Amino acid sequence: MPNLDLKTRRARCGAIILLALSGLLAVWLVLTPAGFNARLNVIGFSVCTQDPAHTLMLQGQFLPLCSRCTGMYLGTFIAMIWLLQGRRAMNFPSTGKLAVLLLLFLFFALDGINSTLAALMPHWALYPSTNGLRLFSGLGMGVVIANLLVPLWNQTFWAKGSKTSSLSSWGQLFGLLLTEGAAGVAIYAGIDWLYYPVAILSVGMVPLLITMVYTLLEMILFKRENAVHHFREGLVYIGAGAILALLQIGLLDLVHFWLQGGWVA
Repeated sequence: MPNLDLKTRRARCGAIILLALSGLLAVWLVLTPAGFNARLNVIGFSVCTQDPAHTLMLQGQFLPLCSRCTGMYLGTFIAMIWLLQGRRAMNFPSTGKLAVLLLLFLFFALDGINSTLAALMPHWALYPSTNGLRLFSGLGMGVVIANLLVPLWNQTFWAKGSKTSSLSSWGQLFGLLLTEGAAGVAIYAGIDWLYYPVAILSVGMVPLLITMVYTLLEMILFKRENAVHHFREGLVYIGAGAILALLQIGLLDLVHFWLQGGWVA
């Protein structure tokens, strides 16, 4: 009987969350410009300046995120796919691999600072700022984000995990970096058919990452860490995280809309 009550409560919570999420999504769709590309831009609008001078073009149109953000979110997606090989791996990479991740972070930070200096105080810039450097520094940062977030997710979300690192070998790290680099070269080369794969995957990672972060925070806040044995048991937590993510995206869209006086074309 207690198990039945627990299942009933979960089903009710799930139904409430699904209704709330559907309602918020419907409101967002009504208030945002019509069209698939326009809505990709609106999601990007919530986290990115979308400065045309800092944005790459494919198929004769700007990507929905600037070069650095495109690299960061797409890089996170690529890295997460690689890290799925270590199922529920709970440990962070070894010290040597963390040193490589630190270098990637420093490259991202340095290039971001230099890009800002180049725009505001050109004489202080260390080197010419380019979209290529922004893209590749973002891809590197995506590797860093994935290698921090995936172990944290496995440590917090799952009841049982593997006491191994999701980045288990140097070969895996080098393979990941080569894949990220190849993706960056293909995008920077301007291969037109990549527009939709790059746009969808990079923009799609925005709500996914925010949802993951909110899911972990709520599980920690309500002391529900390590409560999930099977994925379906965690759908309620993920759904609540998705609601918070959609609210955040919507609020940031409103702020950005107000500051710029309209949607980005």
